[in-house]
Amino acid sequence: MVFLGINVFFLQQGICSDDADEIHVVLGTEHALLPVYIAPLRGSETDLSQEYLAQISAVLTFDMNHNGMTYVIDGKEKEILQKNLGAFGYDDVFPLELAKENSLSYVICWRVCQKTLEAKVIQVTSGTVRTLSPVTLCSDLSKDRRK
Repeated sequence: MVFLGINVFFLQQGICSDDADEIHVVLGTEHALLPVYIAPLRGSETDLSQEYLAQISAVLTFDMNHNGMTYVIDGKEKEILQKNLGAFGYDDVFPLELAKENSLSYVICWRVCQKTLEAKVIQVTSGTVRTLSPVTLCSDLSKDRRK
């Protein structure tokens, strides 16, 4: 009986209808997502396949797009940034002014050497760089994703 009363209330308020398949709830804590640039994965000295490296890259992009805090820039925005960066490498100092001009919040740089994945995250506004602990890959995506 209580649920019937709640449904009647929402129907009267126009929030819910019988013919709608979805209910959209806007939370008061909703905030803008922070833009992230993921540099191309470098893997020049590795025997891991390019297909596997592409899968690792796709997993990171998916995770960053679905964590509720960030989104990965893509399309024209990404093309312009990569053109301006040129041949930016993992060990190069990232041009923070360029990142600020492109309204980035974070930059993720990463590479694979042999079977070790190394990554660093640059927080653009503060200019801090955090190097993450290296991860040894085993070429099994389901196992490597958990690491």
